[in-house]
Parts: sequence; structure tokens; C-alpha cells
Amino acid sequence: MTVAQAGDGIQEERVTVGRTWVRVIGVNLTPKRRWKMIRHIFFRQFALSAFSGLLFFDIFFSHLGGDFQNAANGVISPMSALAAFTVTGLCVALLTWIVQTTWKRREEHMARLEAVYGDRSAYLQTQVWIAFFSGCIVLPVLLLPRTVFLLTFILMTLAYLHLRLFARRIKGLMQPGHYATWADVGEMLLVYMTMLAVFTLLMASVSVIHSMVPDIGAPLNLNVATPRFLDFVYFSVVVMTTLGFGDISPATYDAKILVAIQCLISYFMFALMVGLMTKGILLKGRTED
Repeated sequence: MTVAQAGDGIQEERVTVGRTWVRVIGVNLTPKRRWKMIRHIFFRQFALSAFSGLLFFDIFFSHLGGDFQNAANGVISPMSALAAFTVTGLCVALLTWIVQTTWKRREEHMARLEAVYGDRSAYLQTQVWIAFFSGCIVLPVLLLPRTVFLLTFILMTLAYLHLRLFARRIKGLMQPGHYATWADVGEMLLVYMTMLAVFTLLMASVSVIHSMVPDIGAPLNLNVATPRFLDFVYFSVVVMTTLGFGDISPATYDAKILVAIQCLISYFMFALMVGLMTKGILLKGRTED
């Protein structure tokens, strides 16, 4: 093991096996930079990773008890839930690693990250670890259903922060002479997909909460005895793309309020993104002329 001193107080530690992947995570970062990096990745990645984890679980492990709501009601044994979500977490971590290492604009993105955090490898490793734990984060909800209230609070906080970031970006791009670049479009799509994941998880959390309280009923008219997570994904996609097939509808007042907020936010986000991309195309065409 070797230790090298770099600039700006950055200390680097390597395990001598010839590959940077086994570098000890975060050792070469100051505590301030390490915490800033973890907050940044958690903010961008938690909702999508948790969403992907539940989606993997619903697709590949539904035979264990039907769905995540059955697990919350004690149908799935703790050991089965632990094994399923460990595998699910690994799948989400692997998916994150594949996306980040094959992304076409990765070099440009990593160069910006290196300027802020000083190390690309530590950032990628932190992404993979957070993806793994985020993919498994619903496990406590399955084993301790009351923790769904904490998950709901985290998701609502992330929704507010992402909407604030989206509003700031839109405000800058709406200034005269400014137009959206491909990097801006990618960031806006990331926020849009994050909001889809957040609202899907929120509706799933509401469904679990309803299952814990007697005589309330399901929040959505799904026409099935036990809803699956794919039902909530389908419903959110239909709502946020303004399709409105009508085969699934909110049944309780809290679900109606949540869906109304989701409709308004997704409609304005979608319209603004299309408008800004059109503005960019027009302005770029005039500049080239």
C-alpha cells in the first residue's frame, strides 16, 4: 500500500493490485469534499436508484409474495426480503456502473467533477455504493412498515429541491440570448425522470400507509386485489405524459391531491422543456445564418 500527497491537501491511498477500482473510497478526499460529494450524488441519484430497485424487485422477485406491499404486510419472510433486495441492490449498482462508464459525454462530465472533487475514481465508486444502498433502501420499509413515513419525508424533500433546481435552470435559460445546450437538456431530462420516480414512490408509499390503516381503502382504483409496483409506474407515466387513459384513477382525497400536484408539475415541466428546446433550435439556426 502506498500513500502519496497531492495538491490542496488531497491524500491518495492505493492498494497495490494494479487497478484503481480497489482504491479505498474517499481516502483521497478531505472530509469537506467527501461530504459534499456524497450529498451531490445522493441528491441526484437516490430517487432513481430506489425506483430502479423496486422495479427490479417487482419484475424478478414478485413470486416471493406478490409484491412489495405483501412484504410490508408480512407475507414475505425477512430472509427472503433480505436476499431479494441484496440482489436488487447489486443489479442497480451494476446498472449505474454500466451507464456511467459507457456514457458518451462521460469525459466532459468527469472533467467537471474532477475540478470540483479532485478524483474521478472516488466519485464513480461513491455513485456505485449509493446506488447499491438506494436500491436496497426499501428493505427497512418491508421489514418495518412504519419507516415508510421517513421514506415519504425524504422523497418530498427531494422533490422540492429538484423543483427548485429546475426553476433556477429554467430562469437562466429564459434570459434573452440564452438557449439550451445538450448538457442543459440532459439535466432537465434528469430532473423530469427524477420527478417521475419520486411521484411513483410517493404513491407506492401512500398505498403502503393505507394498507396499515383499516377501513380506508386503496388510494387508486386498480381493479386488482393486490397492486404491483409496475401498476404505480404505469400510472405515473400516463399522468406525467398527459395521456390520461382513465383505466386507473385516484380513489381517496390524499391520492387525488397528490395526483393533482403531479399533473400540474409535470405539465409545466414538459411544456417548458419543449419550449426551451425549440427556442434553442431557432436561435442556433439564426446564428448560423
